[in-house]
Amino acid sequence: MRNKEKFYDVGNNPNKRGLKTMFFFDDVQINDTNTNEITAATETITEQSEQTQERTVETMAEQTDTEQTTNTETITEPSEKPVITCIDDLKTIAENSTLHILDRSISDYCNNEGNYSNELIDFLKYDLLEIATANKQKSLYNKQILPIIKRIQDYLTIEQDRNSEQAKTRPPFIDVSVTKDGEICENLNTTKLVQYVRDTDIYALIKANPENQFYVYDEKTGIYTLANNQQMNGIIKKHIEDYEPKFVKTNILTEVRNQLASDLNYTELEKFNSDENIIVGIDGVFDVNSGKHFAHSPTFFSTIQLPCNVFVKPKDRGTAPTFEKYIDDLTEGYQDRKDLLFEVLAATLSNVDCSKFKTCLFLFGAGDSGKSQYLKLAKMLVGEKNACIVDLYALVENEFAKAGLMNKRLTGYGDINFKRLKNTSLDFLKTMIGGDTINGDIKFMDRVEFVFKGMAVYGANKMPVVSDERKQE
Repeated sequence: MRNKEKFYDVGNNPNKRGLKTMFFFDDVQINDTNTNEITAATETITEQSEQTQERTVETMAEQTDTEQTTNTETITEPSEKPVITCIDDLKTIAENSTLHILDRSISDYCNNEGNYSNELIDFLKYDLLEIATANKQKSLYNKQILPIIKRIQDYLTIEQDRNSEQAKTRPPFIDVSVTKDGEICENLNTTKLVQYVRDTDIYALIKANPENQFYVYDEKTGIYTLANNQQMNGIIKKHIEDYEPKFVKTNILTEVRNQLASDLNYTELEKFNSDENIIVGIDGVFDVNSGKHFAHSPTFFSTIQLPCNVFVKPKDRGTAPTFEKYIDDLTEGYQDRKDLLFEVLAATLSNVDCSKFKTCLFLFGAGDSGKSQYLKLAKMLVGEKNACIVDLYALVENEFAKAGLMNKRLTGYGDINFKRLKNTSLDFLKTMIGGDTINGDIKFMDRVEFVFKGMAVYGANKMPVVSDERKQE
């Protein structure tokens, strides 16, 4: 790529009053070495120009009758000998660059061409044109000394601010600079804010289409929760508001969230609730195999917390006579029926993947026989947040209802109407309890895919009659 043209003013042209002869060439690198060489060449040029001027005066005196012609030739064609000498000298310095001659002033050239360097201008002004040394010192002060003083002052201002009370509470994503007036100025750095969220908040990024999903960990409950865009913006916003609300801007929240969503450290959705040996409760995590109790930790990757303490010492366990009587009445005293109901409750409260059983529980009997109470009991034990109680027909017809099954341990309905059900409803029931993938919609989020791993419990007044062709009666 061609460098900017460099040029030098070598003095007045003796043959053209009021103008200056200017030499400039390509690809000259100005430094201490070739500056001295240029100065020497310039002195030679000046000396030769004086000799040429003397010979020109003598020639003009001897040829007065052709004065006008001679003057015209002199203006259009400068003396060849000194010009050639100048070219040779300057070409040696410029390493065979192309040399041109312009009869323009320095300011004209700069204004018209805009093709110059500060080093060269200083050389022309202070070395060749011999402008006053005081101006040169002032220029050097403005260009070199003042910036150094400004940097020192800024450094001292920042160091003084670093020991202030404001600096002690300032988060790492706030940058500090010094204004022209010497005042501290704070600015939010989005890149640092992104890293701050990564380091501070505990979340898992799930790869999804078309947009990745965030599962945010709550240290109080010990579980992860699926967060939509607004909720993620709220988490980011809180970090900013805790320090200075004026830095909160919607575009900043969106930019930070998008940068976090573009990370490649994905967590597989199947990793959540995959450890069947643990149960997460209010007081921590209980391992049913070892009988050990652990504190809440994001390493368990659970989205389900039971609304009770899960670690109870044997001496603290009491009796439940009301519950035992209810079970006796519901099962008419049959032990095998009791065992079945207890097994369903145990599977619901556990972290076991119930889809591998490929079954659901249907309770049939007359009205007020306790069927709905059993479902309410199961919902109370597992927690309302961990249950999705909805009619099977609504699950088929409503995509949002399907999404409600995600990360739930219990679904069902107390009084299902089989006459209302279509074959599609029974098909979906098989999909739900058989471990197949379910698609659903969540408000303010993209479509989700998941597998229902809980138990399904339904109540009805009588058994449905379904033929092999799945015709309902």
